[in-house]
Amino acid sequence: MFFVKKLRRDILMEPQFLGAKLLEHVKYRILQELEGQCLGKHGYVISVLDVKDADILPGVVDNDTGAVNVTVWYSVILLRPFRNQVVDTVVTLASDENGFFTKVGPLMIFVSRHNMPEDISFSQLTGDSWVSEDERVEIREGSLVRVRIIGLNFD
Repeated sequence: MFFVKKLRRDILMEPQFLGAKLLEHVKYRILQELEGQCLGKHGYVISVLDVKDADILPGVVDNDTGAVNVTVWYSVILLRPFRNQVVDTVVTLASDENGFFTKVGPLMIFVSRHNMPEDISFSQLTGDSWVSEDERVEIREGSLVRVRIIGLNFD
């Protein structure tokens, strides 16, 4: 689920950022571009842990614009979900007859009504919850639920 990984990225630094504070600008740009983003097969970047000065490699100057293409190695904490993984989540939206949405960090999960037990149905009275037949279980916004991930789609 959570991993620490070292990744590489090429950043194009414009001429106004070149100078004594180039390394600080590169570190700031990595933080701004990556935190909270989805990196496809790697997962979601929770936090950038470290960008060492030695891991910022000398760049190549673009003759047309004067910008410098800098290669950077950095360490990040990644959230990567897997199929059949069981996670504890918080319901964010339960007002749909087709299912409800939950959230785990930056990861949004849709739970379809076809993947719920047969005795749980959408409550037409309240319009914002899923209730079991014996009314002992109620799923509404803010409820904690445990779900199994059966499919993944990275946007």
